[in-house]
Amino acid sequence: MVAPQIWGGGTLVLNNTSAIGTAGNVLTAANGAIASGTPGGLTLVNPVVLNGQGVVLSYNLPGAAVTFTGSNPLTLSGIISGAGGLTVNAASTLTFAGSASNTYTGMTTVNAGLLQFSKTAGNSIAGPLAINGGTAQETTNVNQLNTQPLLMSATNTVETLTFNGTITGGTFSLTFNGQTTNAITYSTATATLQTAIQTALNTLATVGNNNTLVNVSGNVATISFQGGLAGAAQSQLTPNSSLGGTGAGITPATTVLGSTGTLALGTNPGTVALHRVL
Repeated sequence: MVAPQIWGGGTLVLNNTSAIGTAGNVLTAANGAIASGTPGGLTLVNPVVLNGQGVVLSYNLPGAAVTFTGSNPLTLSGIISGAGGLTVNAASTLTFAGSASNTYTGMTTVNAGLLQFSKTAGNSIAGPLAINGGTAQETTNVNQLNTQPLLMSATNTVETLTFNGTITGGTFSLTFNGQTTNAITYSTATATLQTAIQTALNTLATVGNNNTLVNVSGNVATISFQGGLAGAAQSQLTPNSSLGGTGAGITPATTVLGSTGTLALGTNPGTVALHRVL
């Protein structure tokens, strides 16, 4: 059979290891989605060519060039080549296996989930590796990262408090990790309300000075975690409202859940040479 090429919008569900035919058939991924339909995971031995802007392991994130979708693990043991990149963006596992080097030169980005380098010889990647969240893990004692640049960064948690209804006054407090602020007086003056929330959080034992940044715009207060609380998932602030007025209340939400990247060395720690950390 002729190996399928994946173009915009389509989804290829791989239900068995021979889904692409014989091992010599090449899967060319440009746009669309690829999924493992096997709950216990699936190993694809066919070569893969990345011709799109990137391949993504995710849960149907919009805008992805090619998407490995769903929650089932997927192992690629053939050679991955091409100029495209690859992004891991889900609570699932993508494994590079086999004994021949991958040669694709695009950026490999891990935002969430697990990317395992499990080759018994050769390199898993030939381009830069960025770990923004989730884990990139070597499972053997083979140096599979070559000498490519490594970029490790983190995402900070961002939460919002939306003030609802027609508020005529009153107070509210905020609870974070079991500690509750003193009463905060509501104000229709943006700067006054912003300062009041910031001061209350600064004095909270579980927050502290310079670990949050409060910005109020309209009826929404945005709290960005930073400093000692940066680069990690944070608990949702819980508002306790004593506000007066029609429909007065506060709705909390987390708009960005923080995370940090992890690089796990193989079974023989020290075999990974980090030549460039950006």
